[in-house]
Amino acid sequence: SNLNLYTMENIVALTHGKRFGLTTPGKEIPKEVQQYTAAVEDTVARLTEAIIGGYWIHKYIPTKFYKDFSSSYLFSYNFAKKIRNNE
Repeated sequence: SNLNLYTMENIVALTHGKRFGLTTPGKEIPKEVQQYTAAVEDTVARLTEAIIGGYWIHKYIPTKFYKDFSSSYLFSYNFAKKIRNNE
């Protein structure tokens, strides 16, 4: 949604000091940036689920939820690191 795009654009501007152009009409968004925004949204959604449902069980049983969360988090982290290092 537009609200998600504006929110993500602001977060990126504040944390990385640059714009992705998510809110620029007609601009094509690179696939890696699309993956990053999806991974961030997924991470936030899964954190909400973990807070409500309890995160402790994933320490002992590597569920699909945990694997999906871990994958989204690691992609978000590595992409943000790449942006910070201007790669």
